[in-house]
Parts: sequence; C-alpha cells; structure tokens
Amino acid sequence: MAANRQTFLPDLSAWIDSRQSHGLYFFTREEALKRLKRSEAAFKQAAARLAKKKRIARIHEAGEGKAGGQHV
Repeated sequence: MAANRQTFLPDLSAWIDSRQSHGLYFFTREEALKRLKRSEAAFKQAAARLAKKKRIARIHEAGEGKAGGQHV
C-alpha cells in the first residue's frame, strides 16, 4: 500500500530562512514562485508583509527600467 504523503511546501518566510542558513541571501521572484508553488497574488502578499518587516528588500540591477524585469 502506498501511504498518502503531503508534500511540504514552506511559506516564503521559512523558505528564505532555509536559504539563508545555506548562505544564500538573494532570490528572484521567478525562483520563489517555482520553488514555493504559490500563486503570483499569494507571493506578492507574502513578499509585501516581509518587506514591511524589513526581512526582504527589492534589489534593482543597473540598467533596468520601470518596464524592465520583475523584482522581488
């Protein structure tokens, strides 16, 4: 018999904590959406909460304009 297993999907905060514990201090929106398997809206809400708490910050690369790529 195969056991029913739920795949553990961490929230954004837990995922960031895990990355930081491995020395990884940045990520892209695309990477977070892919790893966390959350909707764009859910990601934006979680990211806004973490930004308000100053847990994350937006980083813009030189040469990117307002119509440029997506940022966390």
